Amino acid sequence: MTMREIATLLSEHLDRPVGVEQTSAEADIADLMAAGTGRSFATLLNQTWAMATALGEAPWEEPPPATQAAYRIEDFIRDELVPAVRSSRPISDYSTATRPRRAA
Repeated sequence: MTMREIATLLSEHLDRPVGVEQTSAEADIADLMAAGTGRSFATLLNQTWAMATALGEAPWEEPPPATQAAYRIEDFIRDELVPAVRSSRPISDYSTATRPRRAA
């Protein structure tokens, strides 16, 4: 899924617009560090994202049944990300690790 597709899903679930903003790697690293991520990990995340972006999408192949996830990204957005955004607590404090996930 693209970030725009994710923003569209979030907008639908939250009943308000959610936009996508492109930021520099430096700004993203600074934001990640402000949220408590170490500089080396924040840098690694950005380097990995840049490499994946440069490589482009891999040709689509149907994954073998043993590797198909029953819990899709759409489920994660609905069940975990949207409640975190709606929560009055800081998003960095929100965790759904103790709640069971429901598969679609």
